[in-house]
Amino acid sequence: MNRTFLILAASLICFTSHHLLSQTNLLDNPGFETWSAGAPEHWERESGCAAAQETAIVYNGGSSVRLEKTGTSNRGLYQDVPVGPGIPVSFHARILNSSANATVRLTLAWYSGGTYLYQYSQSAASAGQDVWQRLEINEVTVPETADMARCRIRVYGEVDLPCYADDAHVFSESSLAVELSDFNAVVADGGIRIRWRTESETGTAGFHIFMSGHRNGPFEQANTALIPGQGNRSFGTVYEYFVPHCGSDTVRIQLREVTIMGEWRILETVSVFPEPDITVPGRTGLVLNFPNPFNPETVILYAVCEADAGIIDIDVLNSLGQRVVSLMHRHRNPGSYRVTWNGKDHDRRSVPAGIYYCRIRSAEGVMDVRRMVKVQ
Repeated sequence: MNRTFLILAASLICFTSHHLLSQTNLLDNPGFETWSAGAPEHWERESGCAAAQETAIVYNGGSSVRLEKTGTSNRGLYQDVPVGPGIPVSFHARILNSSANATVRLTLAWYSGGTYLYQYSQSAASAGQDVWQRLEINEVTVPETADMARCRIRVYGEVDLPCYADDAHVFSESSLAVELSDFNAVVADGGIRIRWRTESETGTAGFHIFMSGHRNGPFEQANTALIPGQGNRSFGTVYEYFVPHCGSDTVRIQLREVTIMGEWRILETVSVFPEPDITVPGRTGLVLNFPNPFNPETVILYAVCEADAGIIDIDVLNSLGQRVVSLMHRHRNPGSYRVTWNGKDHDRRSVPAGIYYCRIRSAEGVMDVRRMVKVQ
């Protein structure tokens, strides 16, 4: 089976260098400073967990949380944060465990579309210690199918004295060696045409394309040889790769980066849907998006008529009319096309469930708007 790739363009705009690890805290109210109705805001209490605001025993700021529990079950607080597959995530917190019979642990539980996958836990803070201890879960790679991490601070065993938590942090590697600005795949010419754009590359040896006919994998490598990267480059490069494919089922396409050190990371995953039986209208506009409602992604079909051939913009807007992400800004000849929205904003963070609008514009202005619904 012959497969070809083409590096199309480079030398656009210079970009500044990027830190490999983002220290931006993904948790809301990490220091338990704000409270409402007797509970720390943005944190959920598990049944049987008693949480109280503590102002006398704190590690940082004006308050901490005092944790106690009833019964023999393990209980605590948790907060859900969106995550990207294949990206390292770290979870840190300060714990003061005065109880000699209880232990306190940090845990990360992975979820996909609201479905529990499995849990990664950290060893407990030492018991009977009247000093603040730092618990750490460091750089645990998010599973390929996960889109959410449940970050728990849990008490195990019988509590004879209170346990305290403060200064919690969750952060992820948000800027990889490759800064990816676009990745899409479309059915075309008896196969799947895959296109991606990097804005910068640091120590990038190349890329692999993986494919799967199932939502949860397994993925198989589609390219026989490494698709060469640019090594170190601070300006844009566009790649294309064509995979002959005649199937009629949905296919998931995954882009992986390989560094010059031989390490690899998943950059992005998109789905390619079979062509639906539709009639393309004789005007520029949005035909449909499917599925709708959707989670986590939807495919948007659109048409460009001869009079509007040229630069086409497709944006996703929120209910306030604010732009969430730009899906496309490129030249289009007359014809029918598709673009996939992965349910993320311009910072590659998963957007919450709700109503969104897709807008297509040509040089003549707004041509069409379509309502889309993202569900939990």
